Amino acid sequence: KSNNYSFLSSNSLAKAKINIYLHRAYYIIVISQKAKRYLKSDYIYGAL
Repeated sequence: KSNNYSFLSSNSLAKAKINIYLHRAYYIIVISQKAKRYLKSDYIYGAL
C-alpha cells in the first residue's frame, strides 16, 4: 500500500510540474504576441 501511495504522490508532483511549465509557456506566448502587436503599431505610427 505505501509503495502505491508514493507512486501516486510522485505522479501528482510530476503533473503539477507539467502544469507550471504549461502556464509559463502560455504566458510567454501571450506576452510575446502582445509585444509583437505593440512593436507593429509603433512601427506603423513611426512610418506615419
